[in-house]
Amino acid sequence: MIAIDRAKTNKEKSCFYDESLVDNSSYKKNMEILHMVQEAIKEDRLIPYFQPIVHLLSQNVYKYEVLVRIIEKD
Repeated sequence: MIAIDRAKTNKEKSCFYDESLVDNSSYKKNMEILHMVQEAIKEDRLIPYFQPIVHLLSQNVYKYEVLVRIIEKD
């Protein structure tokens, strides 16, 4: 994904993966978030919020968007 994202950002047709492409601070933050989400799932600390999507002409709800919040340990 790192090389693909780099190619898209720079509008290049291809990009080869290289260790220098890795942003360690971004990677570390992503890993912390992943761990927090995994832990919240295991401990059943997720709360879904359903938001209706309304068709403007008919005013009927035709689908829902689900937002999830994590309850912090403290």
